[in-house]
Amino acid sequence: MMGDQCLRLADYIQRDIELRNLIRRETFYPKLVFGASIVIILGANFVINWLAPGASGIGVPKFLWLLVTLAVIAIFFFRKFLLRQPGVKQNWDAFLIAIPFIGPMVHGFSMAMFGRAFGALYEAGVPMTEALKLGADSANNEAVRAKIYPVVNRLNAGAGVHETFAMSGAFTPVVLDMVRTGEMTGNMNEMLIKVSEFYEDEGQTKAKQGASLFGVFMLILVGAYVAYIAIKFYTGFAADRTTI
Repeated sequence: MMGDQCLRLADYIQRDIELRNLIRRETFYPKLVFGASIVIILGANFVINWLAPGASGIGVPKFLWLLVTLAVIAIFFFRKFLLRQPGVKQNWDAFLIAIPFIGPMVHGFSMAMFGRAFGALYEAGVPMTEALKLGADSANNEAVRAKIYPVVNRLNAGAGVHETFAMSGAFTPVVLDMVRTGEMTGNMNEMLIKVSEFYEDEGQTKAKQGASLFGVFMLILVGAYVAYIAIKFYTGFAADRTTI
């Protein structure tokens, strides 16, 4: 029994690492393009000002640099300090779940983590209320956790697992259907593992699609800026010739 649980834990950790590496690989190139474009713009301005003092260089509005700097500082402060506050984390997780495309992926990952934890605890004979609490803690989503905790005591009052899950409002229809099937057939653990595998596979696909869309967006953004610089250069050159 202990060996099986350790194998499941190792498999879960491996899949989590693989997913994180997938996201890093898919987003590396667009991040590189965006970072390189900033370095090139700054480097070009430095070279132009060094070779021709007083030249305008590659025009970048100062307010844009200010906005980028403030955004980077705000993101760092938010992730480093604010997200460690339970209330902020709960509202942030609820906000992420509500976003189209991103929300189902985030919710699905939390269902996968809950399913693996709750299924393993259930199979190991942990009391149902404790298994539900520990599963909620393992979901890595404060919004989901906040919905599960208030209904835990319903199990002690004699409510069924499916009924309790449905009352929380934290679970997707797929999870509820599988839990009801598992409760009726007596193989709850197997049903939850299937749910976890489904959401993990779906999450990997959506993460890859999202990373690809992010890459396209970054390339379009850089291309639009290059077009803006080119148009500004040629319109200025034409204006100078007209003046002459």
